[in-house]
Amino acid sequence: MLTGKKWYPAYPDVDKVLESWMNKLGKSQRVTQLKQIRLCIELGIECTDGNQANRPDTPDIINRLGETENARIMTGVSSLTVPQVQRALEKLEDATKNLLPRRDIVHLMNDSAEKNVTHWQGAAKNLRAAQECLNDNHHIVAVESGPSISVEDCNLREAQECHNHNLHISAVESSPSMSVEDRNLQEALKLIKDDLVGVIGIWGPGGVGKTHLLNNIKNSLDGNTTFNYVVQVTISRGCSVEKIQTDIAQQLNLDEFRKDSDVQFRCRIIYDFLKKRSFLILVDDLWDQIDLQAVGIPYPLGIENQLRRKVVLTTRSRKVCGQMEVRKNIKVVCLQEDEAWQLFKEKVGHETFSYNPRIEDLGKELVKEMKGLPLALVTIGKTMYAKTDTAKWEYAIEYMKQSWYVKDDPLDMERVVFRQVKFSFDSLRNNILRKCFLTCALWPEDQKIPREMLARCWIGLGLVDEPEIKSSYITAYNLMGELSAACLLEEDH
Repeated sequence: MLTGKKWYPAYPDVDKVLESWMNKLGKSQRVTQLKQIRLCIELGIECTDGNQANRPDTPDIINRLGETENARIMTGVSSLTVPQVQRALEKLEDATKNLLPRRDIVHLMNDSAEKNVTHWQGAAKNLRAAQECLNDNHHIVAVESGPSISVEDCNLREAQECHNHNLHISAVESSPSMSVEDRNLQEALKLIKDDLVGVIGIWGPGGVGKTHLLNNIKNSLDGNTTFNYVVQVTISRGCSVEKIQTDIAQQLNLDEFRKDSDVQFRCRIIYDFLKKRSFLILVDDLWDQIDLQAVGIPYPLGIENQLRRKVVLTTRSRKVCGQMEVRKNIKVVCLQEDEAWQLFKEKVGHETFSYNPRIEDLGKELVKEMKGLPLALVTIGKTMYAKTDTAKWEYAIEYMKQSWYVKDDPLDMERVVFRQVKFSFDSLRNNILRKCFLTCALWPEDQKIPREMLARCWIGLGLVDEPEIKSSYITAYNLMGELSAACLLEEDH
């Protein structure tokens, strides 16, 4: 195809082939296209190497092509993998019919965000792992969106005033009408101000808004001069010290930090940078104890030589708080009935309830079944938006009644969260959307997925099949919008 000759007798002369193509290509994108052609020639030659060890594998070819691709390269998925992935997705979808979704947050980056390179080598492994998770009723592929709980204007003003006075918030009294969200935020900021507190723990079951609270803390400190640096990292299950070091180094813009260096070298780089600075490290979704000093975090934490050194972590286990030597902790609990109803009503929309008075009664009954879990209230509230058929509301209530749990059992409660979020998955309008969502299992947990890369994945798998590349991308972005509206994907601004 590259040389224009059938049964090319020997390895092609790269320069002659490029010269031949140069005369055929338009001037506007000639440089980029010639670069792609050169790469294809090199790959073709490497693929004919007599030594199998020297021949590139499919994921390597995909990654190398991805580095030079533009709109002419429609997909980053090899056609050889398409049938395998499709079969795996079908199995995943069948399994989810009776099982529960997992907690993972899949972020979509804006078009202007930096493009990540996906390592497709792990695709088959991730799909197998996802299948096993489905079979085990635990941590199945889904997306948790941080709750967006409305607050009163007066409370917002109070929070802003606290921010403007360099965290002097101890004098701010909690209003009886203040929401749980605001009270938790004020308590967290007060503990951050406390000189004697080094590590602060935020704990509670999945879906109650721990990550949302952590984001609010970071937003409240935006522009505040108390800390030189505020860094937020997501740990997740099985996360390594190396991964945490890389995330911190990227946010601190440490140019001398090398990914190929060992843990001790990275630790020294981070330590040397932070030891003479005030910092706040926000650690999200911690599952097990981790040595922060091995990461490079200077100790002791608290106040040292007029420097503020603070760590705030979120976890589902109070035991982890103890292992991390947390001296002050905040338990994030479910919403009270009135707050839960207000949040749910906001997501469903006034017009839906005004259509039929019975819908409001059914809505209140549905809210009771969700036990005040913000994630469930937001997700299912958006799912029930514009649903005016009372039969659908009655079905939702019956579905939620099956999501009972043993009080004070965190694991049992999390199964409820998974089942409630799965209701949104089941309510998607067709199987194409469900399969598109399940492809997110191809990426590691908590990794941000570039919109363009996710679109190419769907196009390559045939989930989006339009006659032109431009219309295919438009369709893919519309599907992402639907999944975001269902709280299964979350935009990363």
